[in-house]
Amino acid sequence: MQAKHCNDLENEKEQLLNEFPEFRALIQNNPNITKEKLLKLKNQQRITHNYQDHQKQDLQKEFTQNFFKTDLKA
Repeated sequence: MQAKHCNDLENEKEQLLNEFPEFRALIQNNPNITKEKLLKLKNQQRITHNYQDHQKQDLQKEFTQNFFKTDLKA
């Protein structure tokens, strides 16, 4: 029975590794990690990336606007 339980855990871990390859180290080093926790992490990661991308766009826009406002006298 314990061998079956171990096998189930290995299968579950393999499934998580296939579904969330970006969290490979976390899955391999944390035997208690669940799909729900990984989904939350993935969502947080997506939100962070969206925020960072938005900030980069704002900085680029601000730089461009200020560049064109600058009087380029030598």
